[in-house]
Amino acid sequence: MRDVPHDSLRHEAAEVMRCLRAGERESPLVPLDGAHAVMRTLDAVRERIGVRYPSEAAPGAAQA
Repeated sequence: MRDVPHDSLRHEAAEVMRCLRAGERESPLVPLDGAHAVMRTLDAVRERIGVRYPSEAAPGAAQA
């Protein structure tokens, strides 16, 4: 495991605080649609390379 600086999410946290203080529901820097697009891309990559999180159902398994 590589060392990660403790302030690695500092900029993201600062933007969240800025948005909250301004009463904004999303950041103009990364709008919600953009964040969803990134997550869909990451999910597609994980599926393609076979990475699954323990909380995810196995492929083909019925979900509750």
